Amino acid sequence: MNIQESFKNSLNSLTPEEKLEINAHKLALEFLSIAEEAMLDKGMKKKELAKLIGTSPSYITQLFIGDRKPNFSFLAKLESALDLKFLVSTSSELEQTINNELIDYHRKWTNSQKNFQKRNYSAQMDQVLAVIEEPENEFALAG
Repeated sequence: MNIQESFKNSLNSLTPEEKLEINAHKLALEFLSIAEEAMLDKGMKKKELAKLIGTSPSYITQLFIGDRKPNFSFLAKLESALDLKFLVSTSSELEQTINNELIDYHRKWTNSQKNFQKRNYSAQMDQVLAVIEEPENEFALAG
């Protein structure tokens, strides 16, 4: 048995409560990774974040190493301190939004291609009419 199979087997042997706890940690880490990226962009240290939020640096450290999970009040303070806006969505909502955007993009692209073809056709017709209207042109129509 390879390492991946062993890992999958160990995950399958978890109780429902253990799976929920792992998922809770995963969600917390997703929020905190966004916060950490914003901190890096701002050049902010965890100690500065703690001061802005009104908590201890050790609590911030415990959150970021995964020993504790943030609550909604903390996440609201985090948004304010880092000038973030967390959005909550299900994966199916996100998938539907992406699909709608792709459909809209395709519709716009198709319309732009039709307009481009019309412009090209119109330019070609202008060239044909210019040739026809030239009296010295040997291909001009007799009137």
